[in-house]
Amino acid sequence: MKKRFVIFTILIVGTLLLGWWFLRGTAQHATPDTTHAPDASSMMTQMVANATTNSQSTIVTSKMVWMQTTLGTKAVRLFRSTNYPPQTAEEKAMWEWWDAMEKADESWQWKMPIEFYGKVLDQFGKPVAGAEVELNWTTVIGPIPDPKKTMRTDSNGRFTVTDIQGKGITIAVSKDGYESESDWIQSFEYAEFYKNDFYVPDPNNPVLFHLHKLMGAEPMYQFEVNNEIAFDGPPVVLDVASGKVATIGDFAFSLRLDGRSEKDPDYTLLLQAQNNAEFILTSERFPFNAPENGYQTQMAIHQKADDTNYNSRQTFHFYAKTRGGKYGVVWFEVNVPRIGEMANCNATIRYNPSGSRNLEFDQNKWINR
Repeated sequence: MKKRFVIFTILIVGTLLLGWWFLRGTAQHATPDTTHAPDASSMMTQMVANATTNSQSTIVTSKMVWMQTTLGTKAVRLFRSTNYPPQTAEEKAMWEWWDAMEKADESWQWKMPIEFYGKVLDQFGKPVAGAEVELNWTTVIGPIPDPKKTMRTDSNGRFTVTDIQGKGITIAVSKDGYESESDWIQSFEYAEFYKNDFYVPDPNNPVLFHLHKLMGAEPMYQFEVNNEIAFDGPPVVLDVASGKVATIGDFAFSLRLDGRSEKDPDYTLLLQAQNNAEFILTSERFPFNAPENGYQTQMAIHQKADDTNYNSRQTFHFYAKTRGGKYGVVWFEVNVPRIGEMANCNATIRYNPSGSRNLEFDQNKWINR
């Protein structure tokens, strides 16, 4: 009797321990290995026919996903979150959904429905109708090995994608008569919600793409200048109209040595407008229209070797109003040496001799080509 009781007790304890071990294992979530995850901007596979993925445990749609639990169907909202371990109930729900999808289908990430809303604008904020939109996406289903699709923007510059399926998508926009701005091509992730490019579609907030509308170039000069600047030496003076280093010109560049350390020199780069010339710094990708007002006459860039943002290479561009009252644009670069007294510098100059503020450049109207 006692022996039978001992055996029964052992069985009960063993069953409890086994149940505890099982519950503990299913409650743990490991961050997925992203080292080998395909790159949405480069991996092109196959097109899918359906916009919904069905499995025994989950159904996936564009904005909300549903997961079967012991208590029934549970709705899960997907959103961008880089927190791990998850900190909120919504984040925990996303990771539970992730685990369920991983168990149901190894290829589920490449079967996500892709829904996207975009809009193309020009430099004036006006919609670009008829722009070409090229789509490339990553997937594992379908007869096409490298899925690609093109469409056109509508009269409001908008476009919508709803009929493809995959892990990620790359979208590029273009149109004849326009130059590409920096955001003309963009990539978006649809499965890995912990990535910065994870995208949640919203028809009321389309993703913006920009193109620069060409207004009509005028005949123009373009020059290339290469020279050296000595520490604490005479300045390099640029004459914009001739595109040369000159004794008398529009802009003087000089380099001052402020001290030396074991790493790099401390220095100051000076830009001084001369003879009533003026300039305006710009970060525009296409500096095609010189401003009418707001010009300045001097600028200094200070660099200390101990600063975390120290840079021995300085590059910038500016609109130029010459001493003759005409307009151009100058790209300037200087490379400061760690040792030695001479720094290499170069400049690209575009100059409109007509006096117009139009600086749009056309290779076919390059006067001194």
